[in-house]
Amino acid sequence: MSTELSSLIQQQLNVYGDQAIWVIEENSQALQLETFARQHCTAHKISNRVDLATSYDAHFSDFDISPLLLKAPDTEKHLIFRIAKEKSVNLHIIQTCMQQLRLGSFTLYGFKNEGIKSLLKLIKTYIEDVDGLSLVQSKYSKQLSSLCITSQRQTIVAQKSDNTENNYAQLQTLEIDHYKFISKPGQFGWKKIDLGSRLLIEQFDKYQKKHGADTSQTLLDLGCGYGFLSIAAKQLGFNTIDATDNCAAALLSCEENFKQLSINGAVISSDCGDNISKHYDMILCNPPFHHGFDHDTSLTEKFVERSAKLLKKGGKAFFVVNEFVGIEKEANKHFTKQLLLDKNSGFKIIMLSH
Repeated sequence: MSTELSSLIQQQLNVYGDQAIWVIEENSQALQLETFARQHCTAHKISNRVDLATSYDAHFSDFDISPLLLKAPDTEKHLIFRIAKEKSVNLHIIQTCMQQLRLGSFTLYGFKNEGIKSLLKLIKTYIEDVDGLSLVQSKYSKQLSSLCITSQRQTIVAQKSDNTENNYAQLQTLEIDHYKFISKPGQFGWKKIDLGSRLLIEQFDKYQKKHGADTSQTLLDLGCGYGFLSIAAKQLGFNTIDATDNCAAALLSCEENFKQLSINGAVISSDCGDNISKHYDMILCNPPFHHGFDHDTSLTEKFVERSAKLLKKGGKAFFVVNEFVGIEKEANKHFTKQLLLDKNSGFKIIMLSH
């Protein structure tokens, strides 16, 4: 199915050329169009992920497509988007196009089990009272379909600012248990504390107390999200903390948390710490195991290998993974010692060291 989808998107991009705006989300990785994107595609490309922005030669931002839509308003623009797993991303891009695309089209591609039917209903409610907008649904197989909104409007009306949690661009203050933090839509688990991360910090605290905590040691939050593990480590007394992530929304949130909580350290945009030359005494990591809708065990391997390179000699990396993830085999390739700290609620917490 991905091959068919890749062909459809490539055809559309070739047709529209430099009038196209290609929104490249995490799910786009399965399309395997990197070579086409770098060598043959003249579209404006934008991605919210460091790795995809690099491999697709795209602009990196938190899907700030407004400048592209509003520039040269008398010129047609054709936005192409393979729908995201995160509902908030889909809503943000759809709403922005509805409000700001004056001439051109906006085509979404997706599969039946990914919620494209729900997006169809949503779009119908948006366009029913707006002159100059039309919708066409195309089906390519029992599963794959596209939604194409065409816009031929003389003017567009500026929308009032949305100050609710539906405002994708707005950083929001949340308070859960004894943690107060900043987060925003567009990242995994943006308005909760992930259970795995909670279990990890509990075991990390127990380990430190048992073996004599040295809070002056340097710490890296690898795959930080909005920065929960950094926030928790700050509460435990750690003073020098760096954090890194691949997602623009996560980086924006984490940067604000570092600022608000006066955390001494840097928030670094990177693909699994690939551009970090510094080495750390400790690493905390709750690695992802999905690329969009697809399960990908190689992500755990990538984070384990990178941790081994980022640790100082004698340093320790603390991981939490789902019980079904075979982290132990990969850890044996890069570490001399591993210790199972806990197995709880479908998770396991492991300490790795050189």
